[in-house]
Amino acid sequence: MFTAITRSGGFVTLTAFVLSACSAFRPDPYACDEKVTAIEIGSRVEFFTADTFQPIMIRLNGVSASCYSDENKTVFDVSVGLKITRDLSDSPEVTKFQVPFIIAVIENSETVIRHESFAYRMALSKQTDSLYPVIDFQTEAPKDGRIILSLTPEIIELKKQLN
Repeated sequence: MFTAITRSGGFVTLTAFVLSACSAFRPDPYACDEKVTAIEIGSRVEFFTADTFQPIMIRLNGVSASCYSDENKTVFDVSVGLKITRDLSDSPEVTKFQVPFIIAVIENSETVIRHESFAYRMALSKQTDSLYPVIDFQTEAPKDGRIILSLTPEIIELKKQLN
């Protein structure tokens, strides 16, 4: 009986050791909210939806980030809270839209080295006047860099730079 317990205990110990070693492959994340800036002018946008031509107001409702170092860069895992509202007197029907963002990646010398543009598709269901989604995305910056985040009133197509 004690042999079985010793063997299973050894197996549990070995398994715990192997699993703890796996966490060493990815560095521990750390809070880096101070490296993400949401500019005031880009914290609110208003536009008309393409399907119902209804005005929609979108504003940032909190931004948080965790980071980890990867070779000579910092990887940002960003969460952006949004508040999306509309007036039901304009139309209470379902409406679909995209929430466009643009990011400026800035190196330590305060030089913009890259822009990123992306959008998330969303919808307001029938008779719903507000929505509070959280958008999660990942981006990279130089080791001591930071990012600036902004909503935009329309999707911006950026030209790809050739290296």
